[in-house]
Amino acid sequence: MPYIPQNERKKFELYLDKLKPRVMTKGQLNYVITNLLHAYIDNQGKSYQTLGDAHGVCFDAAAEFYRRVVAKYEDEKIIENGDVGEIEPKPEQKFLTESELEKEFPMKISNPPEPLDTPESGEGDLK
Repeated sequence: MPYIPQNERKKFELYLDKLKPRVMTKGQLNYVITNLLHAYIDNQGKSYQTLGDAHGVCFDAAAEFYRRVVAKYEDEKIIENGDVGEIEPKPEQKFLTESELEKEFPMKISNPPEPLDTPESGEGDLK
């Protein structure tokens, strides 16, 4: 969670206020975030724990951003433009039992085909 105590936030506000207006492109945003991650790793020491923490923060920040910003924007657009509707679940497929299948598709074979002659049966010669 990005909710650190107010007194801790003040340490960063001066720097962030100077940085914020300069971040104008996706590449610049990526550059700043990547450098902060590298600084964190340098400050903590490279370890599995530190790398996992840095990686986790990226996911947590993305989830929090989606929850607090993107989802609200999507809700506003639904109100403005209308919802696309619910996706209806596919009806459950019913498979016929063998007896139901025979009733549904009766097939009587009056003259079953003769078995094929094969070399194993001793009849017929493959030349």
